[in-house]
Amino acid sequence: MEPHEILHRARNAARDRFFPPAWETWSPEEAARRWEIEGNLETVKHRLLRLTHPVRPCPSLTPTLVEGEAFLRGEWKLFGREVRIEDPPNWRANPFDGREWPDAPSKEMDYRNSERAGGAKYVWELGRLTFLETLATCYALTGDSRYVEVYERILKDFCERNPLGRGIHHTSGIEQAVRNITILFSLSTLLHAQAEIPQDVVCSALALCAQQALHCWTHLSVGSSGNNHLVAELAGTVVAGAAMPFLPELATAAERAWSRLQTAVPAQFHSDGVPAEQAFRYLPFVWELTLAAWQAGSLDKRPWTAEAKEILVKSLTFARCFRLPNGELPPVGDEDDGRIFFPAEGLSRLDLAGNALAVLLEAPRLSLDAHALATLLSGEEGLKPTAVEDGTYQFPDGGYTLWRRGAWLALWDHGPLGFGRIAAHGHADANMLVLYHGTSPVLADPGTYEYHGDVQARDRFRSTAWHGTVCFGARDQSENLGPFLWGAKAEVSAAAGGYEVRWHTGERHWRRVEFQSDQIQVEDLIAGADATVVFPLGPDIEASLDGPRATLALRKSGVVAVVEADGIEEWRIEPMEFSPRFSWKVLSQRLVGKVKGHSVTLVIRLAEP
Repeated sequence: MEPHEILHRARNAARDRFFPPAWETWSPEEAARRWEIEGNLETVKHRLLRLTHPVRPCPSLTPTLVEGEAFLRGEWKLFGREVRIEDPPNWRANPFDGREWPDAPSKEMDYRNSERAGGAKYVWELGRLTFLETLATCYALTGDSRYVEVYERILKDFCERNPLGRGIHHTSGIEQAVRNITILFSLSTLLHAQAEIPQDVVCSALALCAQQALHCWTHLSVGSSGNNHLVAELAGTVVAGAAMPFLPELATAAERAWSRLQTAVPAQFHSDGVPAEQAFRYLPFVWELTLAAWQAGSLDKRPWTAEAKEILVKSLTFARCFRLPNGELPPVGDEDDGRIFFPAEGLSRLDLAGNALAVLLEAPRLSLDAHALATLLSGEEGLKPTAVEDGTYQFPDGGYTLWRRGAWLALWDHGPLGFGRIAAHGHADANMLVLYHGTSPVLADPGTYEYHGDVQARDRFRSTAWHGTVCFGARDQSENLGPFLWGAKAEVSAAAGGYEVRWHTGERHWRRVEFQSDQIQVEDLIAGADATVVFPLGPDIEASLDGPRATLALRKSGVVAVVEADGIEEWRIEPMEFSPRFSWKVLSQRLVGKVKGHSVTLVIRLAEP
């Protein structure tokens, strides 16, 4: 951590111990009473009605209706897996296996403890209350009172059982911030649908949102932690402040948070629109946070700076270029399936958030469908999408070269490790080559799989040896100091028409990639012992080897890529794993060739069936 970050954390710890603000000790019910929220409910209702537009029926909301019906039966999908949910839920229990976090002060809990209830991520997802959005939307579309009844019970129970400072759900500011957004935007939807929620429930929920916002504002993630966490904390503060401007301390925090967002949001991107965390699939989540703050700020006519708008437009361009046919991005770097609005399975998060952002920026949207969020926030569907032509696209600041031809997409990663000093969500994958045919990975990025739940797997999935580049033994390009902490970093620099990676241990790997009409040519220069060329393969790839020649065929389509190498002993196949989404992994393979000297030439020929 940087010195100012250490000082910030020490100052917060001292204040929390010796001079905690009074509101941190109140229950939500007491906070509602002391802040006289009931007497200001008309103000809240008026402002929440301006936060969104009424839900508009559309085909992209079908998954939401399906998820809502299932939720009434006690069924919910967590990271794509069906789990049983009690009514109301057990807020401390891992939905997958029932193991529980203790009912204890939040500051005494180590949420990084992977042995406690399978890690915090799974129970945190429960506490984000994203299903409140689903229940509210289903009521708005159907008028079925069961959705409101369940909504009321869940919200009331959460506030009673999870007061500020108690339990696992208040151990991280990003969780509090997302919860603010889901509560307040779902209440907006219900107000438009003229649902009736008891005032005491609404007042306690509003009070908890105000407490969480103030806690986020006074405990901001700064320095090396100023990534998507900081954007979330600022957005959660702005949204709560927009709903309750009659609370002076909150109003001041929201105004300052809005100003801070004008630099925090652009900081999430390189100047060419590439996510600065080098974690592609975090992009929709950052967009959703930005959209929530945008809507809240609009209530008081707060403008975005020209710089913030410009970089957001560039982020849309980046997404448009790298977008796969299924509305996803290749899984470069970390991803944790973060979602806020319309969280049901079956929707492209990229398209849902990107289309909404495009409307506000008056830019072409990413897809023809998935406009439910756009109409919720703006009442408009926006401009029709524009096609991405075949060719090569350069993103030099973010460090990627993209090539498209028909159904083929290839990317060459020559970017930095990640955001800030710790690069928490980056993988040691410099000079990686990834190849897709349609939505099927041929030469794959292995994905993320886990955070706290499996530390050994966490190390494997972010290691150099599991990415499509040159490896030196089992070492990593950068120094791995922990699941979200890199120490000494590899240095990447342009050199002789390619890019050189200088490892933290001294080895060097220079690579140049040339994209041609029906083939990709790769040149590698290598300085270091025990070097191998590695290409993880997609799980649907069947590989046939003949010395330095490997024929890779997609089982379903028969599409073939032939990889011929000069400078290796021969290709061999080794087992590994592939993570199609967070918390999932399947068996796969990797192509490995031991380097004979100091240079390797690869030719990858592409053929349709």
